[in-house]
Amino acid sequence: MGQAGGLLGTCLNLPTTLREMVTLVIPEFADTCELFLAEEPCPAGTKPDPLVLRPTLWEHSADLPRPPAGLRLPPSGADVDLTGSQTGRAFLARRPIRIDRDERQLHSETRGLAALYRHFGIRSAIIAPLLAGRNCLGCAGFGVTAARPYDEPDVHTAMELGSRIAAAIANARTFDYQRAAALTLQRALLPKDIPEMPNLRPGLALSAGHVRRRGRRRLV
Repeated sequence: MGQAGGLLGTCLNLPTTLREMVTLVIPEFADTCELFLAEEPCPAGTKPDPLVLRPTLWEHSADLPRPPAGLRLPPSGADVDLTGSQTGRAFLARRPIRIDRDERQLHSETRGLAALYRHFGIRSAIIAPLLAGRNCLGCAGFGVTAARPYDEPDVHTAMELGSRIAAAIANARTFDYQRAAALTLQRALLPKDIPEMPNLRPGLALSAGHVRRRGRRRLV
């Protein structure tokens, strides 16, 4: 957890920061990790319908087999309607949801994720909302294949990891906003039209100035 917190502020490139944080999560805390982000922060009390989130990152332990070619996963960067899913419920309730290996719970997820859990033999999972202040930025899913399922202390760990990930996202987005605002202001301060001066010959003026400097005499 300390390593995850240490990444905050060290890099403001969002994809790099998220990938580095997920690298710390796997395999220490989870065998699989998925991140779903909302396009805009969702303030407390808001109930978007439909609930559309964007799969941003999916990683798994190197010890797990590669997904089969025919397995249809939610495409990265494409919006997915998660209304009614466990991920959607965690997002709207702003509370984590623990999933033990139960077919009914798995079927309530998107088809791709449910098939993925079955393929990897995920025995337990936690879906944690990504909370930054009063805003929910998305959800993180953590899954394990070990015989020991996640317990209540693991739920608290998942929430803490979600908070760290949300803080990294908020920092990176604030930096991008400030940088865009600074560039916009800089462009606004630049002259829109530079007047033409047809009689000015910069090369000749520079040469003449150079000659004059060389021609000066030092007074003793």
